[in-house]
Amino acid sequence: MQDLEAFEALYRRYASAVFGVALKWLEDCDRAEDALRRAFAAIWKSAVCYLDEPSDGARWVFTITRTAILGRTSAWTRARAVAQGWQAFKVHAAVAALPEHERVPLERAYWSGSRPVEIARELGLPQPAFEARVRGALARVAARLEDLG
Repeated sequence: MQDLEAFEALYRRYASAVFGVALKWLEDCDRAEDALRRAFAAIWKSAVCYLDEPSDGARWVFTITRTAILGRTSAWTRARAVAQGWQAFKVHAAVAALPEHERVPLERAYWSGSRPVEIARELGLPQPAFEARVRGALARVAARLEDLG
């Protein structure tokens, strides 16, 4: 028997990443939405066969995603997009796992478009402290990525 609450939680966690990978492969929103629907339909149908292994859930989702859009792109493009999607997911997961005092400066440094001196001022930090937090966060992300393989 399938667990609807678990499926909904899985969907909330991975739907945007699955859509992003599908959009990258298919380069069309409608086709990517169709791939998202087909991937999660396949996940629902195959959930009873899933063996709960530590850290394999995301890999399982992305494997089903790849399978859901087979035949729409070349094998090389699919393999590259899956690898990029998996890597992007791992990076975002590693950043999300950081303590807030490191995560916020890192996210602002890489995704805000602001200069470090401006970000440090906005966060109320001396610039050397801001830079130290970003370096520490990068080291933690690198270590986490190494752990994830």
